[in-house]
Amino acid sequence: MNDSTVLAAGIRRLTVNLDSDDVALFEGTWPVPHGVALHSYLLQGDRVVLIDPWDDGGYGTEELEVDLAELGLSWKHVDAVAFTGPPHPGQADRLRAARPGLELWDLPTPGADHRLGALSLVERGGFWTVPEAGVVFTGEVFAGLGWVDEEGWAEDLPEDTSRWFEDEALRWFSARPRVPAALPDRAKILAPAHGLLWGKNPAAALERAQRFGDWGRGPALDEVAIVWPAGPDRDAETDALVGGILDAGWGLNLFRVPGDDPTAVAAGVRRSSLAVVAPGIETGFLRGLEKPVWKPEGVTPAALRTGVVQRIRELV
Repeated sequence: MNDSTVLAAGIRRLTVNLDSDDVALFEGTWPVPHGVALHSYLLQGDRVVLIDPWDDGGYGTEELEVDLAELGLSWKHVDAVAFTGPPHPGQADRLRAARPGLELWDLPTPGADHRLGALSLVERGGFWTVPEAGVVFTGEVFAGLGWVDEEGWAEDLPEDTSRWFEDEALRWFSARPRVPAALPDRAKILAPAHGLLWGKNPAAALERAQRFGDWGRGPALDEVAIVWPAGPDRDAETDALVGGILDAGWGLNLFRVPGDDPTAVAAGVRRSSLAVVAPGIETGFLRGLEKPVWKPEGVTPAALRTGVVQRIRELV
């Protein structure tokens, strides 16, 4: 524990980084080749509350006990747990076994208001918030994937690292596309259940979510997503499509299936303005997206190359 885990007076972040050895598929869906950082948040006022206690990858009540001990606390000091999303199956029983008499506060509902002395935990805009500090616990909204170092603040990252985390956030968003209408009034810190936090410019997180949402409803980046069968017998077709896209000066998101991560496919198609999908490929990754899709059938590699260039020109 160190000062980088303090969000505001009486509010602290407890983080564990999981890798692919801890969890093969995060939430049963996302491969995590670059890990995922789970956050629980500790509120210390007249009462002690945990937000979203860990419950994945072998990290749960016993591991939280260790982190609490570093702060001079134990489960017996925790009065309540609040969730930003549905608890995992059996999690409520595990929490009550660790702390008999523990209060479990369900998802934030309009009017929910818990007084903790100098702090309060209330519902604002569908989120649990601590209005005195401007901290908003966003759960799966504004969340992402990837291992988070001690700092964990989105605004402190260099440009190349920021771009990488944005790709991981898009991979998460593409399966859980939630865009709030607005942030709660006077929001200063956005604290999701996993991924980077926002503390200098929380509006940037909302702007990013809106951009991700817009990409699903129409033109996105000047990129093409190719979703094509794997195997050497299809390499000539793939090479022709890649060549045509490069001829047109556009970016490329290339996926070979089966084999490539379905969450990466969904993200790559969302960020592209054109999807080129081979006949016979299951197109569940297109669900909910509105963008041009070309499904070429019975054409030669040469025709694929000229065809993709023509379709890019139609978009310009």
